Amino acid sequence: MQKMPELKPRQVTSKLTHHSANVDWDWNRADWSLTTEQYVSEPKCLKWLATSSPWPVTLCKHAGTTVLNEGRVVTWIRPTSINCGMGVVFRNQAAVGTSNYNNTYIPNLAPVSSNVNFSRVVNGTPLRVDTKAFGGGFTMPNDTWRKIRVTWWESGGILYVRFEWFDDPDWVNICDEFSDVDNLWSGEAVNRCGLFTAIIAGGAKVVYADDTEVWGP
Repeated sequence: MQKMPELKPRQVTSKLTHHSANVDWDWNRADWSLTTEQYVSEPKCLKWLATSSPWPVTLCKHAGTTVLNEGRVVTWIRPTSINCGMGVVFRNQAAVGTSNYNNTYIPNLAPVSSNVNFSRVVNGTPLRVDTKAFGGGFTMPNDTWRKIRVTWWESGGILYVRFEWFDDPDWVNICDEFSDVDNLWSGEAVNRCGLFTAIIAGGAKVVYADDTEVWGP
């Protein structure tokens, strides 16, 4: 197990408002909202649709979060279907003021197969780097809140990624760490991160997220 770097909060978004959602985040789709239907912290949470094209991606643009070669995203998630894929993006190369997944890493949960997928997208073409089965007692049932965190860092020129869930009072690895010897976009002038969702099968489904945090060195 590789040693993670020391990280600290760079953007703790305990509650999104319509103002902060637009000022601090870029969106590639318009079908998101803030809702009182579900939340971890009062009064609202993010509600968006897991779809197939384009995959919904929101990128943090708050000062101090747009050049994170190493970092962490912490968030609560709640899918309404096991066909929803949910996770984060990091080292995303989209310019501030825009959001896409043309060049980025995407580690995400796939509840329908009980796997964690780790992919990278280069010039719009996705490539699965690795897949690992759920472990550490983790499950992702429908309509259940789970707190997750994804940490990425490099050591010896290799990229490492750890995907964990909060099993109160401990953070527990969902699977073994991922790695990528290609270590793409290391040291780039833009290295953004944020949230990701997609539909794996069937029509669009609702995914909720709340209390999202971005951490960096």
